[in-house]
Amino acid sequence: MVRKVFFLIGLTTLYLVSCNNIQKKTEETIIDEKQDMKVDSISVNQLLLWDFYGIGSITNAGYGQVLISEEENSKGVMIVSQNVYDSNMIISYDMMLMHAASVPVVMLAMSDQEDAQKLTLPEDYNGNFNMWYGKNNYLFGVHCAPHNSNPFVRRCANGEHTNLAVGQENVLIPGVYAHIEVGVLNGRLWLKINDQLIFEGVDDEMLDSGRLAFRVRGTSHQSGSYLIKNLLIYSPI
Repeated sequence: MVRKVFFLIGLTTLYLVSCNNIQKKTEETIIDEKQDMKVDSISVNQLLLWDFYGIGSITNAGYGQVLISEEENSKGVMIVSQNVYDSNMIISYDMMLMHAASVPVVMLAMSDQEDAQKLTLPEDYNGNFNMWYGKNNYLFGVHCAPHNSNPFVRRCANGEHTNLAVGQENVLIPGVYAHIEVGVLNGRLWLKINDQLIFEGVDDEMLDSGRLAFRVRGTSHQSGSYLIKNLLIYSPI
């Protein structure tokens, strides 16, 4: 009996060490990949020039910060890059939720289904989310507690949407800055908050390319908003 207990303990220890080594090796690979990628530092003025959709505003909050916020009757607001990026990319930034009801989302590889270089939206688009189920994109829900859900990444393509990974808990605290890292690299997708791995998933049929967007939505009773700063975009050279 004692031998069996020690044997099980040994197996458990070996498993935990192996998992830890795999995670370290994966993180080392990401660091090496970053060294071979170009990095763009997006300034406040550059971010303010991104396309804005929805009922709300994007404003210079001073001190190197941009405020993205909803207003009354909003269906969600978002800013979308004019640049098209390869789907292999890593995004690093700092974010502070301004209201407890805020649900921040990051979207990568956003494009029309027929052409990864194009993103066509109606002139009267009001920011509602249903639009994006008809487009190609990777949707990262960074903090989803106000919608009674956990962080996740979802693949939307060709009219279908599939969850690729779901985190165990929401960790953002309103009023406190957190460092966010969102990555899609060689079929691996992940979300880190303050260097903690929230989830990771795999997509064997990666989307090609597209635009990048930041979005926020509140609840039916309270609008959402957040501050963002120190945005870095890593992409293939």
